[in-house]
Amino acid sequence: MSGMIQGTRVAMMVGVISMSIAVFIGIILGAMAEVKVSVPTILLILSISAIMNKPSIFITMIVIGFLGWTGIAKYVRAELLKVRSLEFIEAAQALGLSEWRIVMKHAIPNS
Repeated sequence: MSGMIQGTRVAMMVGVISMSIAVFIGIILGAMAEVKVSVPTILLILSISAIMNKPSIFITMIVIGFLGWTGIAKYVRAELLKVRSLEFIEAAQALGLSEWRIVMKHAIPNS
């Protein structure tokens, strides 16, 4: 029973940390998602794990996080493109707000 609990703990930690890294990168690098999609992710994960001298669960989490951002990036980009055409964004532009302020204060919270 304790082994099962320990395994669940490790699996949850891998999932949460790798997805946190993926979300962070995905939001920042959304426009580059299409280029990365053309490379098979599982082959990169296996290759990087094989190259490491001392592979560990933490290296695996980091690799999955760095390679799993494309889906999130495409979703965030699509949402922001949808929100960009709404009336409150046009109103903010008419008021003369900067692009950065419109994105941070209006587009991201409403997407």
